Amino acid sequence: MNRPASAGVIVREAPDRNRGLEVASAGAVKTLFRTRYGGVGHIFQGCESERGGQRCAYSYEGGAMFMHARRLSAGSGYWIDSIDYVAD
Repeated sequence: MNRPASAGVIVREAPDRNRGLEVASAGAVKTLFRTRYGGVGHIFQGCESERGGQRCAYSYEGGAMFMHARRLSAGSGYWIDSIDYVAD
């Protein structure tokens, strides 16, 4: 499940809100850019199936981020619907 993982990297490494809107909802991009964290950055932990798509986890010093990705169509990419954070 490479696409959901790379969507988070594109949004966070750019860091470009407009580029993020190409792969994620406005709410997800707003959440991603609103959240501040310290440390070395996000470490991809993998994806697991959830109803309607994938749930991809990233850890970072002090917490974790979960991206909820939906498959657009067979053979195409994913759309990030929402992002949740959990603090340690």
